[in-house]
Amino acid sequence: MILHPIYKTDMRKRHLYIVAYDITDLKRLRRIHKFVKSYATGSQKSAFECFLTASERSELISKSRSIIEETEDRLALIPVETSTQLAQL
Repeated sequence: MILHPIYKTDMRKRHLYIVAYDITDLKRLRRIHKFVKSYATGSQKSAFECFLTASERSELISKSRSIIEETEDRLALIPVETSTQLAQL
């Protein structure tokens, strides 16, 4: 079993996602930033690297819907295929 020091769970049950958003309202922006950051291992402004289980993915989507205004804001949860080598610069 491969344990991640932060998650304390088997990393084989987690999948890498990039979460990015564009929020029009400053109050919602602060809320979504704080919320998504709680799932993240790394970030750059409004893009976050998140290793999520299936239930965490569902929870992130569900709770994000309660924070953002879907007609004005955008949030993308992009899966990253980890079987290929990632280039980080």
